[in-house]
Amino acid sequence: MLGPGDPAPAFRVQPIFGLPVHTGGRPLVVLFLRSLSGGLARAAITEAEKALLRLDTAGVGMVAFTRCDLTLARDYVPRQHVLFPIVVEPDNARFDAWGVGRDRGLVRSLLGLRPDTVRTALASLGLARGRPEGGADQLPAEFVVGADGTILYARYGRTIFDLPDVEALCAALP
Repeated sequence: MLGPGDPAPAFRVQPIFGLPVHTGGRPLVVLFLRSLSGGLARAAITEAEKALLRLDTAGVGMVAFTRCDLTLARDYVPRQHVLFPIVVEPDNARFDAWGVGRDRGLVRSLLGLRPDTVRTALASLGLARGRPEGGADQLPAEFVVGADGTILYARYGRTIFDLPDVEALCAALP
């Protein structure tokens, strides 16, 4: 697992829509999401978009990686008006490089639910497109990477229901 002070795995990627995104040059928030077909991904995107204005004002970029079907993602991103670049990562290379794992104990995730998480999970069912594809057990993660490529903030989700911590992301800005 990566933590503050560690060098971030470098990348240059082409999102579904928009210009290429890369580490270095300016600070960057890197998110790892579940499949876009699941409602929990929509809930995570909504939380991330809450931070977007503050990040953009501070000159910080944002990119999210997801493991899902490219066709589904090309439909989902414009239909849901996602405001930041999304990269489809079906082979798990970046998930592995950043140490983002899968939930091996789904029952543990369900048992660890807090009341606010239950509300989020239930609300997200209304946003879902049927059964989630590829990555239903994907744990989320979020990072803030400095302009020099050093990780300033790292948070690995403990359950599949964890959402980005907007205040912590913004507090970690350089």
